[in-house]
Amino acid sequence: MKTVKQHIRNLTKEQFSTIKSYCKHSNALYNCALYIIKEHFTKTEEYIGYYKLYHQIKDNIHYKALPSKTAQQTLRLLNKNYSSFFALLKLKKTGKYNDPVNPPNYKKSKEEFILILPNDQISLKNNILKITKNIKIPFNYNIDGKIKQAIIKPKGKKYYEIFLQYEENLKEKPTLNKENIL
Repeated sequence: MKTVKQHIRNLTKEQFSTIKSYCKHSNALYNCALYIIKEHFTKTEEYIGYYKLYHQIKDNIHYKALPSKTAQQTLRLLNKNYSSFFALLKLKKTGKYNDPVNPPNYKKSKEEFILILPNDQISLKNNILKITKNIKIPFNYNIDGKIKQAIIKPKGKKYYEIFLQYEENLKEKPTLNKENIL
């Protein structure tokens, strides 16, 4: 899988504010989900898991403000962070890891967080990357392959970067002449 990075430029005010709003809702959703996980853990001493978390948070205002699959990707990222935490905790208990282990932290309130857009929420035609109905970004790279996902990352308060991950189309593999092998 390959990744291409580009700065997002030349957006209208409406497009910029839409991306900004999505990034803020992603941050708030991450924090709300983290709160639910921590509360559940303090009450039951068990991890809630992605599916139970999804059913508890799917009616949240921040979840509804995002495209559904983007909101799910934010929850999956938090779930992945917790999986890493538990894996490190397990290593620490066996003595194979000595550094301190902490659960995921809350993101700063009213800040922006990354957006993960799966392949069915983006399209690339004629060097125009279409994210939603109203966000179309000029894209400088030619991609010969299938787009897997796009990640929009806030950089300060002025601009964003987009990381487009794709799998290259495989060209025919050369055939080997087995008689020429050493």
